[in-house]
Amino acid sequence: MSFIRTPRRWVPIAALFLFIVALNHIDPNSRVHYTNWTTAKLEPLSPTDVARVAALKSLVAVPDDPVEFANDRDKGLAWRDVYTAYNAAKLRELAVCNAHGDCHPNANKVILFMSTWCIQATFENFIGGEGIWCKGMIGSLERQGYTVLYTNDEGSEHFVKKLYQQIPDLIKIVVNDDGFEGPRNLDHRPFYQKTPTRPDGIPLWKVFTFRYFGSVHPSKVGDRWSISAEPQWREQDTPWFENYTYIGYDIPKITGGTPSSQRPYRVWVYGKRSVYFDSSEANTAMWPMEWFERARKELVQDYPGFEFIGSIKVENVENSKDQYYIDNYVNKGMKEVPCPEGIRNLGTLLPKAEFERELSQVRVMLGIGNPMTSPSPYFALANGVSFINPHKRGPDKNRQDDYREWGRVQHSTLRTLSEPYVYNVEAEGDYSLFIGAIRRALDNPIDPYVSEYHEIEGLDERVREWMETDWEAEAQRILDLRKQGIETQNTREAAVFEM
Repeated sequence: MSFIRTPRRWVPIAALFLFIVALNHIDPNSRVHYTNWTTAKLEPLSPTDVARVAALKSLVAVPDDPVEFANDRDKGLAWRDVYTAYNAAKLRELAVCNAHGDCHPNANKVILFMSTWCIQATFENFIGGEGIWCKGMIGSLERQGYTVLYTNDEGSEHFVKKLYQQIPDLIKIVVNDDGFEGPRNLDHRPFYQKTPTRPDGIPLWKVFTFRYFGSVHPSKVGDRWSISAEPQWREQDTPWFENYTYIGYDIPKITGGTPSSQRPYRVWVYGKRSVYFDSSEANTAMWPMEWFERARKELVQDYPGFEFIGSIKVENVENSKDQYYIDNYVNKGMKEVPCPEGIRNLGTLLPKAEFERELSQVRVMLGIGNPMTSPSPYFALANGVSFINPHKRGPDKNRQDDYREWGRVQHSTLRTLSEPYVYNVEAEGDYSLFIGAIRRALDNPIDPYVSEYHEIEGLDERVREWMETDWEAEAQRILDLRKQGIETQNTREAAVFEM
């Protein structure tokens, strides 16, 4: 039986066809803008009407690279104009394939990204940690045929809700930045949510919070409604365990390059900003600045041509209002937080291709405390570059052999990986631990390594499970128990919600 003749599917397809009506009133040289389609009259399209189907398909304009849409930002268009045009094209495409009966089996399962990180990653090619995670998730979704749309409340708080109301049965998941229903935005966004007096709102069991770092965001529904880029390193049934939904991203293993054992004696210092080397409490640098030049002078004696290199943005603090920088830099006649001596700085942050090229010619990546839990150490390992992961002691000084007891760790997840891939080094002022880890890493080159968490097959499986899980049933189970006084979730915001 064809899609168009199935009565229970008529409403979603009719809603999609409302986009086609809007096209009749749009200048073909202009972008598609959001309009009110709810009052439009739509004549059913027969899948056998080949000419009309062909005409509609000619209107579908989804570029291979969504970044093309962002070029319109130069013309003064707001973000909402950009992703609205993209959404309109995707939904026209979806309407046409449904009418023609040739949709991918997963096409009518729609995911709506409200996350600013993911909008920037898709339309502006943002490649920070959050952007890399977004690209990984979205790549997997599209690889498996799911329909991906974008929106947030920039410019119009009604846009999100109205977009949802067009195709509520098709939208399976909404991904939002922290605060969709949390304390920071509780008074700002309640109009999105389904309530007894707002039955056409978005049910909270469809809303997942974007949490790059592995942790649970306060949720009225439950713990698994937080998604994370990082796998769970804490054991279940321990005080440290947080039951979020791990999605992650894929990392390709780099093969065919220069083997690590044949590369120069070169250590990449991973600190993107010069302020990260400052030892103030705000920046929590793990190593004193003067250690780099001291270590360079020692290591070059045993490792010919040894050098520290990095891609570090030197921060100007001349106009800083932070009293720390005023006292320690500005009042001493210094306009910038300098890069430590002993590091050959390649300048401000390198483009991705240049960073990867430099990474292929080093043996070791040295963490300094910040940035935390970045994808870069994973990419280093995939390039055959070992990682030195500094950490502080935890409160129990007698249990520092247990990584669960450590204090601040630069890359929290990689605390579980051991030498020769990751050197977890205590950073409490002992220079011998610092220099010793560098020596061991230089002496023990590694082959490219990608963990099972970052294999593309595993990512696709996790994304598929996320999209196919019956979250409504799971939320109903949690709610039923909650109403009986039985709480099964750890979230501190647990509450009764509308299904």
